[in-house]
Amino acid sequence: MPYYSELRDNWRPLLAATLGIACGMSIHGTVTSAIAPSMLKEVGWSLSEFAFLGSLGLVNALAIPIIGRIADVFGVRATASIGLVGMPLSYLAYSLMDGSISTYIVIVLLHGILGMTTTATVYTRLAVQNIKHARGLALAIVASGPALTGAIGGPLLNGYVEQFGWRDSYQALAVFAVVAGLLIFLLIPADGRAMAPRTLTRRSAREDYPAIFRKVAFWILVASMFLCNLPQIIMLTQLKLLLLENGVTGPGAAVMFSALSLGLLSGRILTGLALDRFNPYVVSAITLG
Repeated sequence: MPYYSELRDNWRPLLAATLGIACGMSIHGTVTSAIAPSMLKEVGWSLSEFAFLGSLGLVNALAIPIIGRIADVFGVRATASIGLVGMPLSYLAYSLMDGSISTYIVIVLLHGILGMTTTATVYTRLAVQNIKHARGLALAIVASGPALTGAIGGPLLNGYVEQFGWRDSYQALAVFAVVAGLLIFLLIPADGRAMAPRTLTRRSAREDYPAIFRKVAFWILVASMFLCNLPQIIMLTQLKLLLLENGVTGPGAAVMFSALSLGLLSGRILTGLALDRFNPYVVSAITLG
């Protein structure tokens, strides 16, 4: 069928985008939740202090419009390379930190800003630029990357932390990020920027940003994405701590992470298929309802 053959013909950019998001900043919540109990026990921070650190994500959000602009100008491969180098360095920095909360804040901020280049803002361009008829399913596949990582890698990371501790776990993540980053870089088409329609005239940022901000639809989407993602961000970063506080064991928490990830995976695939066949307003209304 032409619908599925389009995915097969563009397997390389689709795989690059899926792996990029699966191994990038999108798994930060899963990683933090798995490592936090062991780390907090050693460094002595209170749960309230650690929970407050979640507000640092607002700073990272401010970097996203700039990163989007960088991707517009330099393309996916060059932009993603920033994060592919920054992610393993960030994990290594976590493993070497001295236990000072101020040091941790600096690392979190740098990790977040650099890691934003490994999110959907950058990688979904590969699916949009190469796939037209099956675009909904393609975006669903790309967005399912973190869910697959959570379902498979969550229990593995949890077990590794339990056995070797949080510092060794961050170092293992650094090695993983290096290997995954090399593979992703090789899969991204070198001419990613050239795939944009040639009929479009590139404008300056001074023209583009006001044009975006004047759109009512833009602000509706901003509010929608904020409200949709807020519960998930809070849940993923604090879930294991809450479960342990209520008597759930580490392995039990890992099973719950896998269940959560499988639910996200199923929902995204079904939504992607629906978007290719039905009005997006109807699909969003039903899923949010």
